[in-house]
This record gives sequence, C-alpha cells and structure tokens, in this order.
Amino acid sequence: MTGNGKATGEMVPAFLTMGTTDRGGKGKITSKRVKSIGLIASLVAAFALTHNMSPAIAAPGDLLATVTLPGNGDSVGGSTIPGGPAGIVYIAPRAFVTGTWDIYLPPPGPGTQVAALLATKTFVDGDGNPVAVSCGTWDPERNVLWVANTGIPGPVYSVDLGDLTASGTALATLEFNSNIGGAPLCDGIAYDEGSDTLWISPDVDTFVYEYDLIGTRLRAVAPLNAAGQRDGRVSGVTIGSDNTLYIGRNGAQEIRRINKDTGAFISNFAQTVGRAEDLSCDPVTYNPIEAIISKDASGGFYEAFEAEEGTCPLPGGPEVMIDISFLSNPNAFNCKRKGEIPVTIFGMENFDVTEIVIGNLRLALESDPEGAHVTPPKSWSFADRGDPETDKGASQGAIVDDVEQDFLNPDDFPDLDVAFDSQAVADLIGCDALQKGDVSATLVVLEDDPDDGFLWQSVPVGDPGIDQLVIESK
Repeated sequence: MTGNGKATGEMVPAFLTMGTTDRGGKGKITSKRVKSIGLIASLVAAFALTHNMSPAIAAPGDLLATVTLPGNGDSVGGSTIPGGPAGIVYIAPRAFVTGTWDIYLPPPGPGTQVAALLATKTFVDGDGNPVAVSCGTWDPERNVLWVANTGIPGPVYSVDLGDLTASGTALATLEFNSNIGGAPLCDGIAYDEGSDTLWISPDVDTFVYEYDLIGTRLRAVAPLNAAGQRDGRVSGVTIGSDNTLYIGRNGAQEIRRINKDTGAFISNFAQTVGRAEDLSCDPVTYNPIEAIISKDASGGFYEAFEAEEGTCPLPGGPEVMIDISFLSNPNAFNCKRKGEIPVTIFGMENFDVTEIVIGNLRLALESDPEGAHVTPPKSWSFADRGDPETDKGASQGAIVDDVEQDFLNPDDFPDLDVAFDSQAVADLIGCDALQKGDVSATLVVLEDDPDDGFLWQSVPVGDPGIDQLVIESK
C-alpha cells in the first residue's frame, strides 16, 4: 500500500480514522488496532491521599466499595472496559438475558457509591436482529466485548461497541457455539490475555471451561475447596496473576482463588454481600490499588475488592517502533537546515499504521512527552519499508541490480513515513545549546487523540541511528 499527502491539524484522509477489528481466516478475529488508554495513572495518581486510603493498611480481599448501577436489576453479567472520560467504564446487561447493555462511569471513591450512566448499547447481528446474551468480558487485543449464553448451542459473540460514551446499536458477530449445556444463562466469562483464550462459567456449575477463539474446548477445570473437594456453585470467573483464576460462587457469597491448571484451592479471597457472579478487573478506579469487581445477580450493584498486586495491571498500548531518517545511521542533523526530517513508524501484526490519524501525531522528547512537541507532520506516505525487529537503525537499503532501494526487508505490514518541520525539531531538541558532534535527547512519536488522550507512544531506544540526532553543523 502506498499513498501520500499533506497533513494539517484538521485535514486527514477519510480512511485514516479510528478502527475496530479485522477478520482473518478460520473464523478468528485478529487485532487491527490496539488502543491504549495512554498515561492513565496520571488521572488517579493522588487518589489514595485524597480519599484517605493507604495501601499499607488495606489487604487483598478487603472491600473497597459497593457501587449501585442505576437502572440495573436482575442480571449477572458485567465487565470493566479501558477507556471513557476517566480511563475505565463498566458495562452490564439490564436483564438476565438481553441485548440491552448499559455503560457506566465508576465513581472514584471507597464506600457506598452510585455509578453514572454514560450510554446504552443494543446488540444486533449483521441483519439487524437483536442478540440476547448474559455475560461479558473485554478483549484488549481486539478491542471487542466477548458476550455469551450457555446451554445448547451456547452462542459466543464478539461485539464492536464503538464510542463508549454514545448510545446506539453495536454489531455482535457470532464467533462460535460452546455447546456447554445446562441452563441458557452464562454467569461469567473472562478473556485470558496470556493464552488468548476464553474461560466460560455456566449458571451455578461445577466447572469452568476454557475455549480457544474458534470454539475448541481446551479443558474443564473444577474449582476445589480447602479440603480438596468439588463443591460447585461456580458462577463467575476472571483471570488472576501467577497462573490463577478468581471464581465467583453464587449461594456461598464467596470469591475463591484457585490454580488455573488443577483447580486446587489457593485462598478464600473475599466474602461478598451480593450473589457473586460475573467478575472483572479494575486497575484504574482505586489506583494504586487493583480491584476485583463482583457483579451481584439481582440487586443492581457490584462490589469492589482489593486484589493482589499484578492481578490487573494498567492497560498498555502496542510496542510501536520508529526510525528517524530510516536507512541512515547515524542520524545527521543540521540545526539551520530548512525542510523536513523523516520518521518511519513501523507497522506490525498488532498495529495497523493505516488507522493512525495523521493530524494527531506529535514528535516529542522522551523525557517529557506531554510537554513541548512538533505537530502535525508536514507530509506522509505508506510503504513496506522493512522489519522493525531487524531493520531499525540500518545504514542502507537493499541492493537490487547494484542499485540501493528505499526498503530493506519488507515484512508484509505497511509502514508510515511522516516528515516533521526541521526548524521546529531544532527548537525541540534545543539546538542553540548543542555543539557539533553532540547527540540530542531521545525522541518519541505519539498519537494524541482529543477525546481519549495518548493512544500509543513509540518505544524509546536512545540510539543515534534510531531515535536521536547527531549535530552535523550549526
């Protein structure tokens, strides 16, 4: 793919807009864009102090908050989703089995709270027919909500929610049927980022089931009690750290932590007031404390419990690689030069550069990405320039028929070449204070969305052939 154009802060090509998902072969959905919530910790860094919460006093399993969900009644499902005005939202169905799901803004505080309703989504299939489901879990790799019912056939869908703050329909695509059996009510579902699989918890069952994303059942794990016995009542699941699962147990008002492989009892993590059903993770609302969220089955609320550190780390973006003046090493720079300095942003399997909004790109100092910067690029083009794992920092292109090319080792992923104003870059790196032969500070490229903040930032390397400049002349 190739293309070119001139960028301004307002004008971008129509196809360079926020994307969702792309469907690959064999029924699998593959990542087309990994959307980060950026520097989310800055939104809540002072939370513990302002709310008199001390991580040293609290302990895993302690109740942090009980949150009422206005308009929510008899329903078991619920999931946190990174994004929205405060960095995270919570979505829950209005009934046990329904296609009407409400998105809430979790209140930032301990104790008894009330969430704010942000939007309502109605799930429909490709023909516009309603899709009724009962449990949900967010997939940060594909930016979709997995939802399901159990029983026969036990459909499992991926849902493109679009704008989390806008009400409307959301496309639900049938991915597979689980055929778990039992009641047509899924109590819990969890996406496992480590294995790229789904764990499904049927209605008050003895087992929790793991599936790959094309519907192959991989295993059934029976949670055990402290005596090593199966005691059932499994009604919710989410992923823990260190190869563990958290299991909701409706009727026992318990969240249990077990070994993911064997089901062996690790701990009685927490006692709930509500009927513990669909579970999810919240690394944002109570930051620096991580929380397990337990949806009550009938009371229209959830309970938040402190989780072990590392259970739900802050979401991150893709590891984006850049190369200033690709195929030139070192990156020689003339402080008085007029024109443009090129930067290559490498596309990868989980990062589609054609979905970048060109006008939102900024070149900044790695030491202060939110401070002074150069934006937008003056021009851009698309081409498969090379493989970032092997080619970044290269000093020359491939040689074909004794002629050097402007590519090295194409990897079948389009790359984006952007060019920033040279004089603005000179001001950014402080050329006036640098001498011939000096190496500039490390530079990074970011995509700064007006609504969602930083979507991603390039990985700093600190190399004069990659993301630094060497002063050639003053």
